[in-house]
Amino acid sequence: MKAKSSTSNQCLSGTCNRQSQSLLESACQPRVAETQDSHDFGIPESLSKAMPRIYKVALRPLDLSFGRVREKDESMELQRAARHVARISVVATQKAVASVCFVVKRPGCVLCYEQGMALSELISEFADNQVGGWAVVKEVNVDNEGLLNLYQTYFRFPFFRDEKLALYTALGQRRVAVLPNIFKFGAMKKRCKDKGIEGNIVGKGEGMILGGVLIFDRKGVIRHAFQEQFGAELNVDKIRAAIRQVVDEDTLGSSFRTLVTSRE
Repeated sequence: MKAKSSTSNQCLSGTCNRQSQSLLESACQPRVAETQDSHDFGIPESLSKAMPRIYKVALRPLDLSFGRVREKDESMELQRAARHVARISVVATQKAVASVCFVVKRPGCVLCYEQGMALSELISEFADNQVGGWAVVKEVNVDNEGLLNLYQTYFRFPFFRDEKLALYTALGQRRVAVLPNIFKFGAMKKRCKDKGIEGNIVGKGEGMILGGVLIFDRKGVIRHAFQEQFGAELNVDKIRAAIRQVVDEDTLGSSFRTLVTSRE
């Protein structure tokens, strides 16, 4: 009878482990946001439809050192780039938990400077949790001065070029609505100036297709996405909550794996 009870307990324990693992994996899956203005966060429908092929998109790493802009010869797939950047953006002796990808509308735009500064400050809040940062742009050698200013002053993280605009398409390929916003340009520039940020709203390069922010986990999987709202400040509270969710779920997953290993 004791042997039978022991076997039953082992089966029950194994079932619980499998159920717990299933619940954990379910909790860590990206969720589709119902609307852009939803109080919840997840990924927009356009990005959900682009998966999983979006992870194979080739990005070109940029070398922005020494005040110059140079594309590296070797391209890197999106998922690999997310994992790679997360590693080099944090303390080398510790594993990265997540990375924040800034999909830039136009590097020389004062609004992108504002966004870059906000994201840099936000990422610094998670230093102890090893959250890295990186950025994607549409083109180079169009406004290198603006790109270098964004990198050197507001968002000092690795940059990549998305030659085919695949991420912009996955984010809905949404465009700036000029007429409803043209009379707001002055207020936008004043808001940025009050923060010590100078720049233009209309300038060199493609600036009509909007960008956004992507949150990746340690495996290079997109967990959350935020579409850019032209002229509006980033919703830092929502982005912070999204990063925190990824960090907390990673911590939970590590604790669960440690628990399961100790029982085996």
